[in-house]
Amino acid sequence: MPGTVNAIVPLSLLEAVRAVDIPEGGEDEVEYVQEHRNKRLGLSDTVIAQIRRYKDALKRNQQIPIHEASGIARLIGRRPDAEGIFTRAGNMVADRMYEMISATRRQIIHILPGFLARPLAFRQVKKAGEKYLGAKVRRVGSSIVLGVTESVTYGTAPKALGCLYYESALREMLSARLLPSRLATALVCVETTHNSAGGAVIPLASLAKVRAAADEHGVPVHIDGARLFNAAVALGISAAEIARHGDSVGFCISKGLGAPVGSVVVMADAGMAHEARTASSILPWRSQTSRPDPSSVATAP
Repeated sequence: MPGTVNAIVPLSLLEAVRAVDIPEGGEDEVEYVQEHRNKRLGLSDTVIAQIRRYKDALKRNQQIPIHEASGIARLIGRRPDAEGIFTRAGNMVADRMYEMISATRRQIIHILPGFLARPLAFRQVKKAGEKYLGAKVRRVGSSIVLGVTESVTYGTAPKALGCLYYESALREMLSARLLPSRLATALVCVETTHNSAGGAVIPLASLAKVRAAADEHGVPVHIDGARLFNAAVALGISAAEIARHGDSVGFCISKGLGAPVGSVVVMADAGMAHEARTASSILPWRSQTSRPDPSSVATAP
């Protein structure tokens, strides 16, 4: 029907408002503190009644006038926490769209290897996007683009914050929902110098940015400092200033330090060091015949 949207859209917007407006003590506290009801939109009787209405419409597959859903989005857009609410609503609508995909299809996608699961997941996202959001999901090069002819949230908040609703829904469906078993970055490894770049040394500011990005995603950083001390001299700083940006640091004592062979790995976390020692004892390292025997080197005349 022209000028209508699936009930899942206004439902997710109001559910996000209610979730944000519920006080820290939970819903039980609302019953005893009338002040909360007066000051928070999500706790009003009207919003609660509308949520029930939209849930019923969703069960009956009834459409909602688009101006009604846009009115809710405009109310959200006036709030200082509009960005968080639109993002949360997008995640919520993704949850509901995911649950409406048959359990069998979800299971097939989860057990298949990534290269087979991704096309199937994309097909489900296309169907869900068109059915529930009135959106066209398509590939453009290596990117996935979601296009909405009649957006409920566009122009309802400054700085196009309303677009976060659709962006969050797409991101949540493609990542945490349909492809939870996809390979994730487990470690970031950074070299301090690069022979292929003429021995160029990574600036400390660049290393700090790598560390910040890794911290944001909870990924540890290993600094491959084969020539750590050479890099420190080139930057005019101590080796410790470089090492503090990593969870572990490796350096070679035969490069610039005068030893014939050998490397050292230093870790800030004792538990990580124990796991590394355990792994080194069971992993099939390359044949020892390719390495010089340290004992023979040490006793060489």
